[in-house]
Amino acid sequence: MAVVAAADPVEQMLKVAGDWGPAQIVLLALFGVLNVSAAWHYFAQTVISISPPFACAKPGPAACLEWTDASNHSESRPCTSGWTFNLTNSPVTLIAETEWVCDKSWMPYFGQSAFSLGSAVGTLLFGLLADKVGRLPVLVASNAVAAVANVATALAPATFASYSAVRLLAGSASDSNFNMMYLLVMEYLRPDLRSVGLNMAIGVFYMVGCVSVPWLSRLAGHWRLFLLFTASPAIILLVIPFLVPESARWALAVGKGPQAAIRSMKKIAKLNRRKLLAEEEAQFTLMASKLKADNSANILGLFCSPRLRRNTLILLFKSMVLTLCYDAISRYSVGPDPLAMLSFGSLVILPGCAVVAFMQEKVGRKLLALSALFFCALFIAFAGAIRNMDISHEYSIGLALLGRFAVVVAYNSGAQYTAELVPAQVQAGGVAAIHVAGYVASILSPQVLYLEQVYPSLPELVLGLLAAFGAALCLFLPETSHKTLPVTLEEGEQFGRGDSFLPCADNCSANWYQSEANLVQAN
Repeated sequence: MAVVAAADPVEQMLKVAGDWGPAQIVLLALFGVLNVSAAWHYFAQTVISISPPFACAKPGPAACLEWTDASNHSESRPCTSGWTFNLTNSPVTLIAETEWVCDKSWMPYFGQSAFSLGSAVGTLLFGLLADKVGRLPVLVASNAVAAVANVATALAPATFASYSAVRLLAGSASDSNFNMMYLLVMEYLRPDLRSVGLNMAIGVFYMVGCVSVPWLSRLAGHWRLFLLFTASPAIILLVIPFLVPESARWALAVGKGPQAAIRSMKKIAKLNRRKLLAEEEAQFTLMASKLKADNSANILGLFCSPRLRRNTLILLFKSMVLTLCYDAISRYSVGPDPLAMLSFGSLVILPGCAVVAFMQEKVGRKLLALSALFFCALFIAFAGAIRNMDISHEYSIGLALLGRFAVVVAYNSGAQYTAELVPAQVQAGGVAAIHVAGYVASILSPQVLYLEQVYPSLPELVLGLLAAFGAALCLFLPETSHKTLPVTLEEGEQFGRGDSFLPCADNCSANWYQSEANLVQAN
């Protein structure tokens, strides 16, 4: 748990409004629905772009060729008679409808690039906007954009220009449609329940979304109807503004005043069947008025002081390495039935999140982040070492599952760690920028993978070394478990000063309880 000091007015008011009750259950339930929605939205791009087995309608020596009769012999030429697709294990995908194969096979890949570009730009813009106008409006806006973009893709003509445009729009909502709710739920959960609550919600509901998305596409039978299905969870946007409070910590950090924070706490209190007394509001207002508010702060402030700059650069590097590692592992996740493999491979999400949920409090953020990246490096390097061996397909699948499990642990342990390290004053924009670094890194993954032309195992060895370096860099990050979280950039610079270089686990808890005892005695 990441603890906020007793003098923190937000944490004190949350105890009064209720830090565990019906309000938190409602928030976690809504977060769960958004996890399913986010998984459908993200993996829809992959599912609709799968190319079923195909052949030229007029048989030829290869799928993209047909025979033509010359004067006294047969010659092959590029297929001009159209294609037939084997849809035995596949719905009607975008590829099957548009026949973007052979000399047009680059078109769906461009759509994927448009989605990734939209994700990078949209995540950053939505994150910066959230630090200016609040988490709640951006939460609603990003999920609305995701739904509208999927509906638009389903209804628009399947031309290259229109498809690329709507997938760019769809990508802009990816990440923000999930991350804003993550930040809000984290704020309103009791500190000792945050790791378990957030990670188990992700583990259960995101896994359900990932496991179900291939079968949803098969049930729909057509990629257009499938995309309409993926937009259906947006119906909860009708109730989110009434049930989800704005971030009270953000309101105080940017100078919205104690009353704005009190309105958010009243939403929590109402759902928990409690009532904030006038004297409690007055005490909160007095405590909040002593906090420094600065609406002019932005994410560039993360690079203006040495310790905060170092932490931010490490988090950026971690995000990039994890994205590159996931891309490499995904190559081992393709079998004779890609849809089934996507579903089967997603089963590791729940155990991966369970490891984070129940181990993070015992070993601390730093040790878990370090260990997860180290095992990523180990699995990927091992994949490279056995790549040229004559092994069965089952071993390849097992390796893919182990690698994906390690990435799930590394990514989800890093998500909360990152959100806790970035000061609340610029939290949404800062976390978004760190996620964007991962999207930008994905642009480089083809070049990294091309290294196999130099030496077959070189991509995995390079990625393994990068992951190992990322693990080592985690030693320079401060521990956030049982610590007062930074609100302002100034607090972020001082955060963790004097901490041990080595990861700490039980001694962190002991130090925290001792500091709490000292604080009680001082009061």
